[in-house]
Amino acid sequence: KRQLIDEKSHDIHLLLPNINSSDLPNDTLQRLRQEIEHLKERFDETIIEKLKLEQHLLSKNNQNALRSLDEQMIKFETQNEERERRKRQCEREWDLFMDEINLLQDKLNRFKQRKINTQDSIEEQIHFIRMQNQELYQYQDELSHLKQHGQTMCIEDGNSMPLPSQIHLLQSMINFLKEQLFISFS
Repeated sequence: KRQLIDEKSHDIHLLLPNINSSDLPNDTLQRLRQEIEHLKERFDETIIEKLKLEQHLLSKNNQNALRSLDEQMIKFETQNEERERRKRQCEREWDLFMDEINLLQDKLNRFKQRKINTQDSIEEQIHFIRMQNQELYQYQDELSHLKQHGQTMCIEDGNSMPLPSQIHLLQSMINFLKEQLFISFS
């Protein structure tokens, strides 16, 4: 549209010298000049309006782009905050998980310290061994629960975390204590 306005304005400028050099009566020339001036003013107004409209559209596009950028930044920040929250939650869960493992290890260490009293009667010794055996099965259940819970814990990328080596050590300790209990029962 701008090009069309520029072409018409150029055509008017070219007509003006022709009109001035023509043999038309003065009042006709005057009316033609006034008409040309009026057309030039209208073209100028149209150009100014068009420029204002372009600036407004550019400003609106910039505002829309900034609004979109703000929305993307807010979304990105929200995702980062959520990721950080999940990471902190996983770290807290991991710390609690490790505390449970350490607690079970303490229980097994105390269990290991208990010895059968050979001064007790056979019935009391058998009762002691049965209680020890039940306690070991309870610890085995706790360890199985810890293994299952540990396998469901995830790190940020969604992969499972490897079980800590303490799990395997506790399993070995329980197996060893079961063997010792079996030997003392035999």
